[in-house]
Amino acid sequence: MRNFITGDVRIAAEVGADGHVGKVTVISGPSALRAAAVEAMQRYEYEPATKGGRPIPSQVTATIKFWFDP
Repeated sequence: MRNFITGDVRIAAEVGADGHVGKVTVISGPSALRAAAVEAMQRYEYEPATKGGRPIPSQVTATIKFWFDP
């Protein structure tokens, strides 16, 4: 916010069978916002994917939006 940088950061992440985010990879976005986007993604918790009624690891792609609206 101090630098009025806005934009979208696209992220690919691995979600474990427990729903917690593991490895996070930035696909695109402003370099000044990437670290904040990775930190936000690591705090997120998903409902795990299932196969045959059992939780399994999965991959997700997310877009984190940063904007400044004075």
